[in-house]
Amino acid sequence: MKRHRLLSHSLLIICMLLGSISLYATGNPEMNFSPSGNTLDLSQADTLQNPSNYTNNQIQVQNLPGYVGRIDYTGQNTTLTFNQSLSGNTSMFYFTHTSLPNAWSEYFLVGRASGRKNNNEVVILGQQNTVITKDGDTIVIGVSSGTGFFTNYEYTSTWVDLAVVRRNQAHLDTIPNGNYQSYFTVKSNRITQALPITLYGNRYVEDPVTAWLSITPDQVAINLSQALGNNKVEVVQAQMNLEGDDYNNNYGVSIIFRDNAVPESDEFKFRHTVLGNSATIPFSLHRGTNASQTQMISPKAPSTWDNLSFTTANVWKLFVTGVLSSDVQQSLAGSYTTTISVEITPLDSNVQVQ
Repeated sequence: MKRHRLLSHSLLIICMLLGSISLYATGNPEMNFSPSGNTLDLSQADTLQNPSNYTNNQIQVQNLPGYVGRIDYTGQNTTLTFNQSLSGNTSMFYFTHTSLPNAWSEYFLVGRASGRKNNNEVVILGQQNTVITKDGDTIVIGVSSGTGFFTNYEYTSTWVDLAVVRRNQAHLDTIPNGNYQSYFTVKSNRITQALPITLYGNRYVEDPVTAWLSITPDQVAINLSQALGNNKVEVVQAQMNLEGDDYNNNYGVSIIFRDNAVPESDEFKFRHTVLGNSATIPFSLHRGTNASQTQMISPKAPSTWDNLSFTTANVWKLFVTGVLSSDVQQSLAGSYTTTISVEITPLDSNVQVQ
């Protein structure tokens, strides 16, 4: 009898239950600065200059006039430390004149840390703004951020918006015109290399110019016969003097001559030294560079004196003319005198008159 061998095979099936695995992308943290491109006007301080004015998160940092840019950060939560000096003991932040290192302008920084969640929601981190007034001050980014297949961070990106607040108007009024720079670093405790940031400012204000009139001589005696008709006799020289630092520009003033005895009179008159207004002799007043080139000065009417500069003499010669011989013949014997008052109004906003 033929026997068949029964072969039996067993199949071992092993079932493995795989649990959920969380994968994290720690990677290298990254930080960079995107400047706004603004050059700050250092002629004016900000209206609000107290640091406590800016901690309220209702103040949008990116809408401040001194907004300078954004620090973008990707990585694990971090603390950013701000320093302007190598020694780390500067009690303020400041701009320095690019050519005059002793000329400076004080400021502080306002920062707002924000983050964008995976659902695209933007959140203010820390719920308030942070003020940076001195070396060693910090801003905390209290969440981690990143993107990628292996990332499950709640935030895709984080950043800090920065604005400069300019301080001390009294000091700003004294600093010289020119270009200014400010350099500081931002150090993350997650990154070895500090991030350098350079800010730019300038100040270009028309420096005040002082103008004053000198008349020489302040008294003069003439013979009226020299000023009959079209004859002109030079009596004084009027010089407009300028003082200031803005040597490159020309200036102008409006000048009014009046008969001092009767300021609203339409005539200039000599008056008898004893009888006064009871005995007068009218005359005309002219200005010019010489007797053959003059212009009549109308009483109480403004005359423009322009092209005044630091490099020219700025002189008007004043002439008496137009005396009628009939007035002289009919006049009473004696001495006659006149006093002319002068009013000066600057035509340029940075000119002040003494």
